[in-house]
Amino acid sequence: MSSRLPDVERSRAVLVGLSRYDHHPALESVDGNLRALHRILLSPDHLGLPPEHCQVVRDPGNADEAMAALESAADRATDTLIFYYAGHGFADEDGLYLGLTGTRHRPGSERYNAVHYEWVRRAVLMGQAQAAQRIIILDCCYSGRAASEATASVMGSVNTDVQGTVVWAATSPSRPLAKAPADADYTAFTGELIRTLETGVEGAAGVLDMDTIFHRVSRDLVAKGFPLPDRHNHALGGQLALVRNRAGAVAPAPVPTTPAGTAAAVPAPGASASWEPFTWGPMRTDLLIVEGDGESTIPETSLHVRAVDEGVELPEELAEWRDEIAAEQDGLKAAGKPYFWNGLNYAVERITIGRVAETESPEIYIQFQNSDYYTFLATQQLDRQFRDGSTPKSRYIDPYEDPLDVEPFMSSSFGTNVAVITRDEKLIVSRRSQMVGSHPGTWNSSANEALSRVVDNSARQAPNIFNVARRGLSEELALSTDEYRLSMLALTIDKSTHQWGALFLARLRRVTSREFVERRSRGVSDKWEHDRHELVDFEIEPVIRFIFDPERAGLWSPTAPGLFYLALVNKYGRVAVERESKRLLGDGVTGP
Repeated sequence: MSSRLPDVERSRAVLVGLSRYDHHPALESVDGNLRALHRILLSPDHLGLPPEHCQVVRDPGNADEAMAALESAADRATDTLIFYYAGHGFADEDGLYLGLTGTRHRPGSERYNAVHYEWVRRAVLMGQAQAAQRIIILDCCYSGRAASEATASVMGSVNTDVQGTVVWAATSPSRPLAKAPADADYTAFTGELIRTLETGVEGAAGVLDMDTIFHRVSRDLVAKGFPLPDRHNHALGGQLALVRNRAGAVAPAPVPTTPAGTAAAVPAPGASASWEPFTWGPMRTDLLIVEGDGESTIPETSLHVRAVDEGVELPEELAEWRDEIAAEQDGLKAAGKPYFWNGLNYAVERITIGRVAETESPEIYIQFQNSDYYTFLATQQLDRQFRDGSTPKSRYIDPYEDPLDVEPFMSSSFGTNVAVITRDEKLIVSRRSQMVGSHPGTWNSSANEALSRVVDNSARQAPNIFNVARRGLSEELALSTDEYRLSMLALTIDKSTHQWGALFLARLRRVTSREFVERRSRGVSDKWEHDRHELVDFEIEPVIRFIFDPERAGLWSPTAPGLFYLALVNKYGRVAVERESKRLLGDGVTGP
């Protein structure tokens, strides 16, 4: 579905905000929120709603004032319905409550003199509402419960004519308190929303859809140390357009790609290098190092992962391709021939990276949706043509300069790759077998493992990326967790396939290279994925000579050279690795 602006004659918005309370601290900035959002929604430069189609409810004293306005708008909107609330939020075992001027402070009393979020949800998503597009935005404490608690149970009853629904929350379940900085014109979440709507997003389309807006707001909030917001999209909710892009539509420059391990031109001086893939001497890969430099590692406590219980939704033609793959594999299975089974995995919905103000260390937030291996295979047919002549690459990847903006279904895998160093300082390098579906026959990291929705979702908890790497070390190399020290070096994306991953370094405490070979000869649980291992002296020159050996030219996975480079930097420092690289490889650009 292409994004289009709401039909303003058939759309309605209700903005509810409370800046004063009888029993709680005032929130003066909420009034600023209402004024700015009202102005933006009415402005022809942004959306252009008629004034009578955008109702502002300030400081309601009872639930009827807010709900009557919402129900009236829901009855009249046939295109887009928007509900916004800012104020104090409260929660108990029965759910989320939106505060009113008279909401009391006593525990449990909120349910008697506040707006139960369930009423809002039913008015917008169910009931007699006829809008094709429905948006709820909540800027209050505990609002994350609105995006995480059984939303699908209500979504399932929505009219089938609904094109998409969106629920945004200023907070997440893990950080439930919203922020309203003192003396600020706006609250933290709405302030970033207002700034994004007012100024636009450079490089984005001519209209801003909900996903583009949310990504920009999230990144700016985390960069300033505020809580990461939350959201729930249903159907094509993320593609719903809200306002015109004040920054204008800028067509991104095409990114040249070459096979891993081959030479390619370096960008001309002055060209943007913010999203340039990893290069090392004459080698140009498709690996983009999004976070990490090798010298500092990323602590396990800095990686925050959430998995939402909703699946990616494939566009019609990609869904047909997936069905073809399923039928083909079923046929192979029935004939007793080798086939790919449809493992349950995750798709990357969004990634947000911030910094801890005091230390500048990264904080990485990853949210996953449900996907599966057949979806991954379907979306990886990047150059196969659709009926109109376009391809998955040209339609779903090339229009986005920022890989964070690509639709989740195109990122239906997340992998971990580990560089393993034995006690006697040998780097283990593996070669993938011809039986694997991804990069067969290429030289690769010591061990790699993809995130599994079955194995890595124990007790329905969010998966731990470090544990995925540990599982790979156990299954492929027979290493137990007490035998090594594991560090995360980087967060990456393979730009050729648009698949995200994490790079790790594992230093063995006791196991030598000889012991490793002997141990593996006695069997490992996942031996078929790699058909060969080499042991390389873990020093700068031997590693470089091994990687750039002409016999291995063009035979490297996109990930391995970047991983081994960062592993060397972790041991020797970037200056030493750069100096030796230049001596051995000449004047080619090195490093990420």
